Amino acid sequence: PNTISGTNNSVLFGRNNTVSGNDNTVISGNNNTVSGSFNTVVTGSDNVLTGSNHVVSGRSHIVTDNNNAVSGDDNNVSGSFHKVSGSHNTVSGSNNTVSGRNHVVSGSNKVVTGG
Repeated sequence: PNTISGTNNSVLFGRNNTVSGNDNTVISGNNNTVSGSFNTVVTGSDNVLTGSNHVVSGRSHIVTDNNNAVSGDDNNVSGSFHKVSGSHNTVSGSNNTVSGRNHVVSGSNKVVTGG
């Protein structure tokens, strides 16, 4: 079963999701933990989202702070306004665009591809 608390939170499809805070949505997926506000798991599993205004797809992401877009697998994203795709990336700071795999990016306004 899903565990939903807070205000205006929903799980459309999936199981074993824990959603708290307000205005968060799991569209499809399992074993996601979502707190904060205005976060969306489009599809995926085993993601942990805290903060606000994240959009995530894929699996096993850890996303904190606010306004991040993350897809792929196993990314760890903190800070704000990042766009991350691929897998096994660690991104912090603000406004970075990262694609590919195995990158460690900190700071702001960087574009990193490949891997």
